[in-house]
Amino acid sequence: MKKRIWSSRAGAVGSRVCRLRRLLVASIAFAPLAAARQARAGSTGAGPMRDRLVLYVPSTEGGGWEQTALVMKQALETEGLVREVVIVRRPGGGGLVGLTAFVEARRGDPRYLLVGGNVMIHAAKANKSAVSLLDTTPIARLTDDYLAIAVPGSSSVSTLDDLLAVLQARPEALHWIGGVAGGTDEQLARRFAAIAGVDPQSLAYVPKAGAGEVATALQVGDSDLVGVAAYGELAPYAAGGRIRLLAVAAPGTTFGGVPTFRAAGLDLVSVNWRGVFGPPGLAPGERRQLTEMISQMTKSRIWREALGRRGWIDRFLTGEDFEAAIADEQQRVFANGGPGPSRDDGGEVSRLVALRYWPAGVAAVAIPLVAALVWRERRATRRERELNLRLAAIDGLEPAQPRPDGQSSVVAAIQREFDAWKLSAAERDVAWFLLKGLPMKEIARLRGASERTVRQQAQAIYGKSGLEGRSDLAAHILDHCLMSTTDAPSPP
Repeated sequence: MKKRIWSSRAGAVGSRVCRLRRLLVASIAFAPLAAARQARAGSTGAGPMRDRLVLYVPSTEGGGWEQTALVMKQALETEGLVREVVIVRRPGGGGLVGLTAFVEARRGDPRYLLVGGNVMIHAAKANKSAVSLLDTTPIARLTDDYLAIAVPGSSSVSTLDDLLAVLQARPEALHWIGGVAGGTDEQLARRFAAIAGVDPQSLAYVPKAGAGEVATALQVGDSDLVGVAAYGELAPYAAGGRIRLLAVAAPGTTFGGVPTFRAAGLDLVSVNWRGVFGPPGLAPGERRQLTEMISQMTKSRIWREALGRRGWIDRFLTGEDFEAAIADEQQRVFANGGPGPSRDDGGEVSRLVALRYWPAGVAAVAIPLVAALVWRERRATRRERELNLRLAAIDGLEPAQPRPDGQSSVVAAIQREFDAWKLSAAERDVAWFLLKGLPMKEIARLRGASERTVRQQAQAIYGKSGLEGRSDLAAHILDHCLMSTTDAPSPP
């Protein structure tokens, strides 16, 4: 019995010795690889590998921000800088929906970065946003991407000269699509029209949620579409012949094998830049570590190859220089009210006449303008009052024609409008409260959110619906949802 016990113990010890020997051999074999991986992670002072990093992408799939995030994920993980990179999409409002959520929910958290760019500056101006890129902690500008004009592969327009001919002969025959209203895409389209001698405001321009939607529309839409987006966003679709790139707004005569506007004698250069931003409230050390990590990423083989493959221009900039560049551009965009009327400053007589008669001229313009604004405000107030009277009765209405979901036809009509505008669940709630006439502070209390968040969501609603404010929203619902139904009682 003792012999068998001894033999069993000896076998167990021998087995453990074998396992330890195999573990030691494996450790020796993989030690150089582990050391090399750690060296890559710390070669620029980026610190130890991060376990997890979340990249906020405030746009739909297929756009330049998502493309940037995907390359970042691959480079950061491969270089051993981050163990796991997670991409979260928060589209809407030209990036403002994701920007607002990022700023308010991730304050001081170095595990989150936002991917964005100058499109957000134009969106903030167009939507009169209370939140901008300067509310973040700018980390690094990464790339420039020149804008391009494209048409469907089925279009009869084959060259930029063909597009110019159609634009000059029948501008109404073209339907333009691009990014956020007032952004660089729309500006390029209207500058192109102006150079062609066509009234820029006559262009039928429809903003899309992102370049992915622009590319999709060009592939499946009518042949009269003209799309404007960054070259890097459109080039993958053009390679398969699904869309046709006509020109790139880059210096020189060609870019990526595509003619530039300058090759056709048109001095048009326009670019989108992209970068990464940390949440507000980061400690100086955390900001420095994130900056060093991104700097190391941009030196990787994966990132450098992506620049060449996608036509991105390396525009790496960090620190106070990057923050100052954002501030300068935002000030320029917000201050630019568009070109003013032409003036004749050629002679002293003209100046004297202008000085003598300018009060009458101002009065001639101002009086009708003020009268029109007063009339519009009174009309909007009257229509909003009528709307509130009707909405007050919605909860107690019996549907004239029963519906499976129990909604009245009025509520269903309003919900269809919200569907057409593609409002999020939060935006729908805010829209209902706006229609019921609640002040912003009360809406914020009911939703358990800050007043600034509610105002931002309201701006997103107005942007998606193409309306100017609460009065316009009320008037639109009155015209399109209430007046067209018969189950709402007439106001007393």
